[in-house]
Amino acid sequence: MRNGQCPKCGSSDIRAITAPLGDGIGRLPLGLLDSAGLDYYVCVYCGYVESYIASNRHLKKISAKWPMVEKNEQTQDEKDRDL
Repeated sequence: MRNGQCPKCGSSDIRAITAPLGDGIGRLPLGLLDSAGLDYYVCVYCGYVESYIASNRHLKKISAKWPMVEKNEQTQDEKDRDL
């Protein structure tokens, strides 16, 4: 949605905000004393919401410390249904 169009409904009525620094709700914990701020994008037509890490520094930290998700042919929900 950062391109100004909703991927769900196609609307271009998108609003965005960066969560305030002191707002614990709008932050992703990255350690005991560190957290990443989030940018929120909302389609005011259908209500779809996306959030993004606001800082490249925090993206680099996540890339270095978090495990990578393996690409799968099936989603976990699809695998669970096959059981």
